[in-house]
Amino acid sequence: MNRRVGVVLLTAVVGGAAVTGCGNRQSAFAAVHTAGPKTTAAHTARVVLAITVQGVSGVPAGSGGVRSSGAFDFTGHKGHLTVETGAMKLETVMIGTTIYEKVPPQLAQGAAAGKPWIKLDLADAGKLTGVDLGGLSQESSGDPSQSLALLEGASKNVVKLGSDTVRGAATTHYRAAIDPKLASERAPAAQKQAVQRLSGIFDDQTVPVDVWIDAEGRVRKMTYALDLKAVHLPGPAAGLQGTLESTFEAYDFGVPVDATAPPPDQVTDVAALVKTGMG
Repeated sequence: MNRRVGVVLLTAVVGGAAVTGCGNRQSAFAAVHTAGPKTTAAHTARVVLAITVQGVSGVPAGSGGVRSSGAFDFTGHKGHLTVETGAMKLETVMIGTTIYEKVPPQLAQGAAAGKPWIKLDLADAGKLTGVDLGGLSQESSGDPSQSLALLEGASKNVVKLGSDTVRGAATTHYRAAIDPKLASERAPAAQKQAVQRLSGIFDDQTVPVDVWIDAEGRVRKMTYALDLKAVHLPGPAAGLQGTLESTFEAYDFGVPVDATAPPPDQVTDVAALVKTGMG
């Protein structure tokens, strides 16, 4: 596995003035601590998730990143997204831990030739490769639920930085330190396992997060940066040094989401190919 493959896995992993007075700090903490559930309570939204890496040896600046955008159902854990990496754009349907990607004809080869879609169940992939990808499935496919669940691990020392407009919405900008272990303890049942696995990757470090919250208490934007030397990464991503930056945005809450699996005869199952020695 080379450095570029490691970066692909890495992007799957994983993103003023302080107010004074106990009451203001408590209010800021409550706003951040409850923002995840209030966002998922909207059920659906258009989302953008951009993950970039900087300073990784052997990877040209600006080439190690993935951007997912489209409509997502937070409660159904499914979405229809466009995933962009470099000059390539892939239509993607995500349903739970299963990802369907529409492959450009020029890239379809061998057993996948003639079938426009490939299927990858990250739970199966982990069993086949020995790298547990179950906890990474939501980030890798653009599911923001895992990032939103992290906010429940906010420390009491939340700082209010001011007011901003994000995609036309008035928001309040906060900065918080997230304890991933605390987040995993508080996470909803649907996200608990994934956040627990992510907590192990962070290796006890707190994660500084900036979050922009609207008048309804929903996350409109969230950013964080990680020093890769301080995290434990799986497989070929292990040992990477540099910085990972994550930005998530949500807007158009309540938008319809069409996330339907393609017909089976149009799909190549990657896990099945690996099992038969063809992948």
